[in-house]
Amino acid sequence: MQVKDFREEKFGYAVIGTRGEVCLATQKAKDHLRAGAHLDENEYKPTVMTVNDPFRLEAPLIVMLEVTRQCNLTCGHCYISAGEPRENEMDTETIYRVLDELKKLKVFTIFITGGERSFAVTSLISSTTPRNATSLSR
Repeated sequence: MQVKDFREEKFGYAVIGTRGEVCLATQKAKDHLRAGAHLDENEYKPTVMTVNDPFRLEAPLIVMLEVTRQCNLTCGHCYISAGEPRENEMDTETIYRVLDELKKLKVFTIFITGGERSFAVTSLISSTTPRNATSLSR
């Protein structure tokens, strides 16, 4: 796997490759990861892990952030029942704070979705570049 990014965890490392693949690696992979080298997943995959109950990663690997339900379309395939915005939707400043926090946590992929693109998603994508910002078009 060609390493794109990694994050230290209690058991070792969570790793994302340049093609979006994710794997877990032991502490022995530290030097390879820091050098940005190709990682042999089989050589560094954990075979035995001590896990605390409950098992938790330091942060999620993937986050879907729905920024609004506001939409003037009625697409049959829409999974969020778009239309009027919710009463308690985050304002733009809060959304940026959440994105900054997700970036600090080293979340590998953030899907920004919700509502019609011109209402919020386009401006967020163009002005924010957390790890892998991806717009889900309707």
